Amino acid sequence: MSLSNLTWSRACTEILYRIGVRHVCISPGSRNSSLTIGLTEHKHLNCFSIIDERSSAFFALGIAKSTQTPVAVLSTSGTAAANFYPAVIEANLSRTPLLVLTADRPPYLINTGANQTIDQHDLFGRHIRTCIDMGLPSSIENLYAQLRRGFLNAAGLSHNGHLVNPPGPVHLNFPFSEPLIDLDEYNNPVDLNSHNFDRLNIEPIKKIPPNYSGFPEILDQTISETEKLLVICGEGLNREEQEDLVKLTELLNIPVLADSLSGLRFGLNSEVVCTNYDCYEENIPTPDLILRFGKKPNSKNLNQFMDKFKEKTLLFDPAGRFNDDAGQVHSYSVSDVWNLFSQKETVSNNNSEYFNQLKQLESNYKFPDKDPFSEERIVSYLFDCLPENSNIFIGNSLPIRHVDNCVQAMDKKINVFSNRGASGIDGINSTAMGMAVTDKNADNFLLIGDVSFFHDLTGMQAAKYYNINLTIVVLNNGGGQIFNRLPYSKYGIKSFDEFWITEPTLNIENAVNLFDGSYRKLISLEELQKYMLQKNSGLQVFECQTE
Repeated sequence: MSLSNLTWSRACTEILYRIGVRHVCISPGSRNSSLTIGLTEHKHLNCFSIIDERSSAFFALGIAKSTQTPVAVLSTSGTAAANFYPAVIEANLSRTPLLVLTADRPPYLINTGANQTIDQHDLFGRHIRTCIDMGLPSSIENLYAQLRRGFLNAAGLSHNGHLVNPPGPVHLNFPFSEPLIDLDEYNNPVDLNSHNFDRLNIEPIKKIPPNYSGFPEILDQTISETEKLLVICGEGLNREEQEDLVKLTELLNIPVLADSLSGLRFGLNSEVVCTNYDCYEENIPTPDLILRFGKKPNSKNLNQFMDKFKEKTLLFDPAGRFNDDAGQVHSYSVSDVWNLFSQKETVSNNNSEYFNQLKQLESNYKFPDKDPFSEERIVSYLFDCLPENSNIFIGNSLPIRHVDNCVQAMDKKINVFSNRGASGIDGINSTAMGMAVTDKNADNFLLIGDVSFFHDLTGMQAAKYYNINLTIVVLNNGGGQIFNRLPYSKYGIKSFDEFWITEPTLNIENAVNLFDGSYRKLISLEELQKYMLQKNSGLQVFECQTE
């Protein structure tokens, strides 16, 4: 039985809620009106109105990164949908579940010159898990089947809830014919139960915990009998897995080179965790075997080190190989490995000499003698000032590199986020806003450079509109100074400053005032400590001018 646009959209909303969607970001338009009505009418969905589609998609991405559940983002037809593209790419490579809902003209208007009509099928190409053309409104049974398939693909799950693929974005394209909205139906909603809605018995889609059994004996022997073992951990482990990795490496006496996004540097208080590897990478003794968990680390030096030992590397990833060239990939989690060794009566510990060599290199590190208000000291001091259990989003370019190089392991737990899938500077403000909106009572922070800050100014509209608590620390070094670190910066290229450094030459205070935020320019570490420790409400921006 075919349904009207509005009934179809209301049914879509209820199904999305029942299978697990809780957050939706919506940008204005006409063709998506019935979906907007259905979504915003629902009493249990958190709907956010974001004018700019690019910002909206990154905002949704931030929510999804924080909650690790699929978040929906909706646009009207045409180029509005194309503005989702940067966030879709980031969601793909960072394995973040996203449901991309785009309204569309009906198929018979494609290639006819009809206004605001483009071919939206497979708009996002290979950057999505799947594209589902929802078709014109038809039956609820068909709608449920399509939405369930889309949700499962976004979460990386099989039909019965087992993880089989990396989570990521899914495109759901909704064509609608005119008239878009019927006034009588708007005022008198159709009883969906009369269409056997409850008969479908729609249940929440949940991930089934893996069965920690059947770990191959050959891998057990390989790990147990190797003397020079090294672990490298990147982003992607949840807190339980981080704790299991520390317990495993402590048991086996294995040093862990812990990326700044791995979570291992914060609150685990373990001697196995090493953070200064960039300073001694060339002196790391040759390992017999490298065990990798999570994504590749941020450090270029560490990645070059890993490239020399690809054939000696075992990458453990429950979703299998994804965007990685490790020599061997095994579809087990760190908890699988820990479960195996924790049940053994005796565990051979042959790694002490190698462990001691790494720890000696680690202990030789001394913080460079920099200017008292250098970016490195600001970043190190910022993390010292962060409250327990705070959330911080790290911008790309220099900020993430400073964090990786300057932030040591510490006792307090800090939740660190970043867009390191494609590592672009676009949408950083918006993604941080999405992270912060999931817990307005938490201490939420963003560390960002001046170019990235201005690149996504529209992202701060959400902070004003939804009174989001977020403290932004802007490292203002006069443009993209990371390009001055590259070899060709010394070649005397004409207009290098204009077309590479690209100093924004805009006033940060004026930009913050535009969105009713509070602003303060800091000139010392003492000021940073003083104002960082004050409980903030709403949008607060600290500018640290370093050059």
